[in-house]
Amino acid sequence: MGKNDWSCLILMLCLTASVGCGQMIEDSTVLNISEPLPSTKAATAVAQADTATRVPQANPTNSSYFPALPTAEPTISATEIPDFNWQTIGDLSTGMKIDVPTDWVDLSGQIDVSTATSRLGLAVLLMADSERTGSSLLAGKDLSEGAFAAGIISNLEPHSASSLRALTQLVMGLGQETAVINPPEDVLLSLPPASLTSPAPSIEFMGATVDITGDLTGLLDNGRNLHTRFLLFPFEEGDGAPIGESQAVFIFSAPTDEWARYAPLFAEMAKTIAIYPVGAGISIHDGRASVLGNLTESVPASSWLDKRVNNVWSFESDGPGYGTLTLTPSGKGVDLSMKIIDPAGQTIATVDSGYADNTEIIVDLYLRESGTYLVEVGERFGNGGRYTLELELSDTPLFTGEGRIELRQGIQIELTENARHTWIFDGTAGHQVSIVLDPGEELFDAILELYGPAGERLVALDEGFSGDAEVIAGFELSVTGEYAISVQSFAGKGGTYTLSLDEGGESVRNFFDAGDLISGEPKVIELRDHEAQAWFFEGRVGDVISINVDPVDDTLDLDIWLLDPKLQRLAIADAFADGQPESIDLELSEDGQYVVLVRDFYGEPGKYQILLNSTHVDPPDDAGQLAYGDTVTGTLSVGQSVIWYFSGEVDDVIDVILQPIDGDNDVILLLQDPQTNTLWEIDDALAGSPEQLKRFKVPIEGRWRVVVKEFFGESGSYTLTVTRAPR
Repeated sequence: MGKNDWSCLILMLCLTASVGCGQMIEDSTVLNISEPLPSTKAATAVAQADTATRVPQANPTNSSYFPALPTAEPTISATEIPDFNWQTIGDLSTGMKIDVPTDWVDLSGQIDVSTATSRLGLAVLLMADSERTGSSLLAGKDLSEGAFAAGIISNLEPHSASSLRALTQLVMGLGQETAVINPPEDVLLSLPPASLTSPAPSIEFMGATVDITGDLTGLLDNGRNLHTRFLLFPFEEGDGAPIGESQAVFIFSAPTDEWARYAPLFAEMAKTIAIYPVGAGISIHDGRASVLGNLTESVPASSWLDKRVNNVWSFESDGPGYGTLTLTPSGKGVDLSMKIIDPAGQTIATVDSGYADNTEIIVDLYLRESGTYLVEVGERFGNGGRYTLELELSDTPLFTGEGRIELRQGIQIELTENARHTWIFDGTAGHQVSIVLDPGEELFDAILELYGPAGERLVALDEGFSGDAEVIAGFELSVTGEYAISVQSFAGKGGTYTLSLDEGGESVRNFFDAGDLISGEPKVIELRDHEAQAWFFEGRVGDVISINVDPVDDTLDLDIWLLDPKLQRLAIADAFADGQPESIDLELSEDGQYVVLVRDFYGEPGKYQILLNSTHVDPPDDAGQLAYGDTVTGTLSVGQSVIWYFSGEVDDVIDVILQPIDGDNDVILLLQDPQTNTLWEIDDALAGSPEQLKRFKVPIEGRWRVVVKEFFGESGSYTLTVTRAPR
């Protein structure tokens, strides 16, 4: 496709973007109807915007899941403090604090809500003894060495003033993946007299502790080789009355064979613990998320969303069942989003129609697991505003395959195999409507049809490839009556999709070929009214690029897209509000011409600067050819990866074993087909242990590839063996 063909492409892409070029779609309501989703590992955190100050009217309701706001003094602390210079992690806003050695790494701000979720509650503090240990934790890798500590806001049963009883209940429900090393016992802490109003004496407070095997933070793949110490304390009001529903849990973990090395240090760290009365407004993720409370079914919860701070609500489900959530802004100019996280920390739904002032709705979301679900509420541009959130739970789904869609609504739903959805709306003669059908999956090849009140087919679209949007822009209705939108999938495969209906049909008025981008050379250019601009650059496999777009005029709210050489969307950046820069950072996976699309979210004119920075990371080096049964030895230099080749035939059943020679190395094994597609990436074992692919059946004949690299980018030696089972 040449540059002259981009006008058509820009129209399609902009109409399926957050508002659409020229503000074709301004408002909508989103419905999400989901089928069961597989359980997966929680994603690594992604940094968000900085914290802003809470406005005075922030008074959330239904905050029973977590207790009251922090006060100025801790209710629990220790009588002994190490007499050396440590750093303090946590404060009033997180509800707890602890001191750790200065060479430990504070990871608290790098865990988002999904990553922080575990069966114990939400991790608000996370510390590791080294960058290496921290990298492993955030990647979900089990530890062969090193240590970490965490502070968790928990909601354990039974709700009792007895910490020992609550901890005993926890141990009884741990299951076979853990074992008790030392039985639960009381632990006594005191509030130092210096922290109290003179001449009050020190106040003793009873908690509980237990040592077990395993990891309950949810961060690691299994963590079964860990020795873990729990300390649990119920939160208290200032008058000493127990809150009852929430506890503070501190966790200290290290591999079992290294526990004796770290146990004395953990004991000193535990002496520095301080617990504050906390609840609605607990800050996690470096203040970028505020935990508000528990949702009560059929009772709207109202709150204020601070600038650049997401709100977190919780609800309980006995599972399996279905949930419907309605998120409604209370003022103008608020563009809300909603993410649902299951008890395992998996994000099972994300709803963000991209339209200001709309109501976001998730209907018939399948709740597979029993336990605590989290609802993370945010604003697309980090703005503040008031909203209400409502919850309905049901045993059976409500949607039957046919429903209504209103103007300025967007419906996100799952189309099952060989199914057809029909959406009815009321139309008025002479009015224009725009309809966008955007598949949520790359393999979903959608078919969009529009029928008139008499049942006649007015439009039929199947113009895009799989994963591409289908767009009806500015269609004028000839008569007044009920119109029908039909959605189905080519070949009947189905998948998720978003259907948006809007009045009007203004599309991109201006398209401009802005020219080529050269790495390191900034360009300043002016956007005209409702203009979309396309920049072009050549990329290679392994290029690590950074695209920065910075408004010169503070009124611009820039929106940038990156397309690969096949015109597939790789990334979008539209995280910040007016006058703030946007950026995209990633590594390119193929050679060819890439395209950067730039526009203003509201179609406003103004100047901006765009800068491309590109550095090349060398692709894997060719290490050689190996035959079935051979064992080869190789050495990786710092940051290097290598490729070994072998000839595979259809139906060969093979084993691949990659063994590090140095016990400190953590190797990664990738298997790629003759077209260089990565079919397996294996990084399951601890450092020093082999990575293995067992009983893989070769699907096509050709020159297969085994890629070898080291997780930390360190140098080291290894052996590699590929064997074939007898035919």
